[in-house]
Amino acid sequence: MQQPEIKKKRGISPIWILPFVALLVGGWLLYKGVRDAGVDIVVHFESAEGITAGKTKVMYKGIPIGVVREMTVAPEMRGVALGIEIDKRAEKELVEDVKFWIVKPEVSAGRISGLDTMLSGSYIQVEKGSSTTPAREFIGLAEPPALPQNAPGLHFTLLSDTLGSIQRGTNIYFKNIVVGSIQGYELVDGKGVKIHAHVEEEYADLIKTTTRFWNSSGITFKGGISGFKVHMESMASLVYGGVSLHTPKQKKNSPQAKNGHVFNLYEDFDAADYGIKMTLRLPSAMGLTEEVSKVVYRGFEVGRITSFSLNDDEKRSVTAHILFNPEAEFALRAETLFWVVEPQFSVNRVKNLETIVKGTHITFKPGTGEFKTDFVAVEQPKEDEILKPGQKITLIAESSHSISIGAPVYFKKMQVGEVTGFDLTADGEKVEVKIFIHERYSKLVTPKSVFWKVGGIKFNASLDGVSVETGPVTSLIAGAVTFANTTSADKTKNLQLQQNQAFFLHKSFHEATKAIPSLQPLGLKIKVRAQTAKFFSIGSPVLYKHIEVGEVMDVSLAENSQDIILDLFIDEKYAHLLKTTSRFYNFSGIEVEGGFNGLEVKTGSMKSILRGGISFFTPADGDPAQSDTPFILYDDYKTASDADKTTIFLHFAKPHGLKKNIEIRYHGVTVGHVSEITYGQDLQSVEAKALIDTGMERLFRDDSRLWLVTAEFSIKGVEHLDTLVKGPYIAVLPGKGKPVLELTALEKPPSIMDEEVDGMRLVLVAPTLGSLKPNSPVYYRQVRVGRVVGSALSSTSRDVLIHITIDKPYDALIHEKTVFWNAAGINVDAGLFSGVQIYAESFESILAGGIAFATPENDEMGDRVKDGHSFKLHGTVNEKWLAWRPEIILEQAEIIEQ
Repeated sequence: MQQPEIKKKRGISPIWILPFVALLVGGWLLYKGVRDAGVDIVVHFESAEGITAGKTKVMYKGIPIGVVREMTVAPEMRGVALGIEIDKRAEKELVEDVKFWIVKPEVSAGRISGLDTMLSGSYIQVEKGSSTTPAREFIGLAEPPALPQNAPGLHFTLLSDTLGSIQRGTNIYFKNIVVGSIQGYELVDGKGVKIHAHVEEEYADLIKTTTRFWNSSGITFKGGISGFKVHMESMASLVYGGVSLHTPKQKKNSPQAKNGHVFNLYEDFDAADYGIKMTLRLPSAMGLTEEVSKVVYRGFEVGRITSFSLNDDEKRSVTAHILFNPEAEFALRAETLFWVVEPQFSVNRVKNLETIVKGTHITFKPGTGEFKTDFVAVEQPKEDEILKPGQKITLIAESSHSISIGAPVYFKKMQVGEVTGFDLTADGEKVEVKIFIHERYSKLVTPKSVFWKVGGIKFNASLDGVSVETGPVTSLIAGAVTFANTTSADKTKNLQLQQNQAFFLHKSFHEATKAIPSLQPLGLKIKVRAQTAKFFSIGSPVLYKHIEVGEVMDVSLAENSQDIILDLFIDEKYAHLLKTTSRFYNFSGIEVEGGFNGLEVKTGSMKSILRGGISFFTPADGDPAQSDTPFILYDDYKTASDADKTTIFLHFAKPHGLKKNIEIRYHGVTVGHVSEITYGQDLQSVEAKALIDTGMERLFRDDSRLWLVTAEFSIKGVEHLDTLVKGPYIAVLPGKGKPVLELTALEKPPSIMDEEVDGMRLVLVAPTLGSLKPNSPVYYRQVRVGRVVGSALSSTSRDVLIHITIDKPYDALIHEKTVFWNAAGINVDAGLFSGVQIYAESFESILAGGIAFATPENDEMGDRVKDGHSFKLHGTVNEKWLAWRPEIILEQAEIIEQ
């Protein structure tokens, strides 16, 4: 055997390279670990809810800079201490005023924050500090800190007695636009609250040193018998709370507010409103209300009573504290007189009538002297002392009936003066009515002016009925006077009123036109025949589309002494609206019609309610009406509009809730209504007189079918649910026989299988009916193409035959190999590895049941089928059926978009 030869190898073996490389890599990793090791800090929090060691991150502006490594309970269980490893690159930023807080989901009425933590979990947010002193232990905040003082925008303070509904994050509004927010708040010596606010930089110029802030949360309601006041800011501030701001118009040029400025936060808008404070000593505060009663001058509000205080004097008088508008500062002079304006009633006098609506208020007569803010109220001066410059005129009347002192004087329905007094003529036979015309309107009165009474309420009862005459609503109590000129202003501009010239005051406009026919304007005069005049009187308005276009000039008996003739006047500019085909109807008072079909309220103007009214409409073109065109007055609009409708009679075996005005519908469209109901001799059957719309009478033939549709309850659901609210209706199914005007209604709805359908009828065979019912939908690729019309047992009673119809042109989709399945409800397919699959044909099929079908592709579909063909109805769908996509051409012109 050959002996091995042993040789000694010189040098180092290459195998030693691997340990050397491992030593280098380990050294590099050790160096890198030491170099990049994070900085360990401790942050103390009251609670560590939502924090997980090893997972919870520390974020700065959305970037992770650390992670929580350890969680321990602080000594004496005064909170928790979180050991956090911070990225070494952030070591220089760990100074003593760095702020840490926990971000977690927060939902409140005012805001939703931290929503992202619902998926990622809570995290710790960091805000950079400004100090230069390093630190490794920190106290965490319980909530996010306020904006730093160096943040862009305006930082200021609001002082308030209470915090109210204001919270951190509450919005600050200007004209309902969010311009800033509340950053925080703190108590001030236990006496008030200091609120830290911030306004965005782009809105900072809105804040002046005189800007006023108020708590705009909720709704402010103040009021009493003299009126009430409701104030609410935006809906957002109502729900979330808010602070609003406003700079008074007089202070718009005030200096710009700087950071650190201090403002008062007022309780509400009224408290913040700007004005001059003044006081008025009153005998009592009767009729006046804090924050509601006003100081009014010439119809304009110039002040508001903010509060009352009781004086310590013998009379126990009251001092009203008033916020006065700076624009009316001219009135705050030593010789200005203030007094209370309230309604005054007596046998022959109604004074300050407007206060019944507007409420008791304070007014004044400006004076001169030094500036003054403390006043004592005086008694109301006499009329002559406070009337504006103008002209006094005397009217001669038979009596002062229906007119009182203070009653308005109108010209073209605009007040130009008032009644100031009464006196008897020298012979004592008549009454002198003293009126005052304000200076700016004094030239309207000319020697050719005619005056008459309006207003008040005048009842005239007779065998013919009761007539009511009334003027403007504001003069119902005090009465009124109005006047007009019989000639134009150009013809009378050189005519001057003679000294002590008096005018005769006519009882009414009708009396004035009888005496002076030239008062009657140009227009069309016509006659309307009516059954009674109890709803009308002379002066009753004639309306067209609720606009007054004329009036009743006279009421008289017709030649036959049975009817009433109304003489109507139509103003010239509206005369073209009246045609020979126009129809007039009574539009007086208030008409209320109610029942299962709803409540209908119809009313005319206030004038037509009190005096009666007539309205007209024109249903078709016609020739212009002339003075001799005959017209008839119908009882109401419905009777007038039904005048040309066809009348038919319907017989019902039983009433079944049949009522007047019940609708007659064809395919859901109203084609008529029942106008009258009468019982048969047996007091069981009912005869209904119906009015059919023009053109719809062709639906009623000797083989037409009608029935009453009401709500039907069954275990399968509710049919015709709308009739529970709107009431029942009569459905009509037209026939093809001869037209008739009398029909007998069915006692129950006809079978849906008897209806004529425009499509294909098919029969589906199933073991059970399931949730299918008449009108359940039939779908093709989730498009509704048909419906279920009925069902029945097979001849052997083993199967159920379901009758369906397929609408045209979708009948082209049905072939020999078409498959049908029950698409009712929701199909759920779940597996351990495949997951859960949910399939439903449509929301309608979930609720009401349904059928779906599919047709194979190409030659596999087979030939088209004819009416009456039967198919098997499968209980569930096969996946491969849903993949079929045959190309079948439909007649596009007949497809109705669904």
